[in-house]
Amino acid sequence: MNKIKGLYKKIYNYFITNRLFLSYVLIAFLGCICVKSLTIGNGLGIRSIVVEFGLVVILGSFGYLFKPKNQYNYFFALICFLATLFTINSVYYTFYTTFASAGELATVSQLETVTGSIFEKIKIADLIYITMPLIFRAVHMNLKASPYYEYITKIEAEVNSEVNINIELSEE
Repeated sequence: MNKIKGLYKKIYNYFITNRLFLSYVLIAFLGCICVKSLTIGNGLGIRSIVVEFGLVVILGSFGYLFKPKNQYNYFFALICFLATLFTINSVYYTFYTTFASAGELATVSQLETVTGSIFEKIKIADLIYITMPLIFRAVHMNLKASPYYEYITKIEAEVNSEVNINIELSEE
C-alpha cells in the first residue's frame, strides 16, 4: 500500500512540476490527431497514435536541456512549426489527397499565381492549427502569473546542489 502511495505521489509531483511540457505534449498530440482526422478521416489508428505520441514526446524532451524559463521559447517554436506543418498538409491534402513533401514545398515560390484558389480551399477546420500557439501562449501566461517558474527554479537549484554534494563525496 505504501508503494502505491509513493508511486501516486511521484506521478502527482511529475504533473505539478512539468505543466509546460505536458501542455506542449497535449496540444501537439491533439494537433496530430486533428490533422489526420480532418484529412484522411482516420486519426485514431493505434499504431499511428503511438508513433505520433512518441515523436511529440521525443521532440519535446529536448526542452529539458533548457532552464525552466527558457523552455517556453523552445516549446513555442515547436508548436508554431507543427501548426504551420499541419496547416500546409491539410490544405495540400485538399488538392492532391497526399501530404506535402519537402521537395514539393521547394516550389512554394510558384504559389503566387494560385493564391486565390488556395484560400478557397482553406476550411474553417484548418483554423484549429492556428489556435495551437495561442492556446500554448495562454498556458504560459497563466503559469507565469502563478509561482510556477519560481517553484521549478527552486527545485532545480535543490537538485543541482544535491548532485554537486554527491559528486564531491564520491571524489573523496
